[in-house]
Amino acid sequence: MEDLEKFVEDNQQSQPEEKPKMGGGLRYNSGKAEIHQVPTSNIFAIAKTLQYGAQKYAKGNFRKGMAWTTVYDCAQRHMMKWLDGELVDEESGLPHLYHAITNIGFLIEYANTCPELDDRFTEAPINTSKDSFDKITFNEYKKPEKKGII
Repeated sequence: MEDLEKFVEDNQQSQPEEKPKMGGGLRYNSGKAEIHQVPTSNIFAIAKTLQYGAQKYAKGNFRKGMAWTTVYDCAQRHMMKWLDGELVDEESGLPHLYHAITNIGFLIEYANTCPELDDRFTEAPINTSKDSFDKITFNEYKKPEKKGII
């Protein structure tokens, strides 16, 4: 836990803003994801949780895929423990939030790689192809209205 606290402290120190240096090279990055904005603490959390998972199961075990609701249940259990005031998972020694963000990351990955394992209770067609994943809107997730039910 001390490593985590030092890591977070080191990465939260304010840095003087510098203007990006411009050379003569070109990049057409308009509209592309700005990866540099992802908090490094999130990446660290996921990496530590995956390291633990590699020891418990096998390295890359999540890549085999699994039912989406299984992953959702795991994320929710960790969130409920955190909400109840328990910060650290007893088994792994890692924060519950680390486990939760990792499981949510799995769900995002599975939307791209394992759409056939989506076992949610939904009646709405959801397009989760890699090409359209960035374009998914909340409207696609709404269940259709059931007519004739009071």
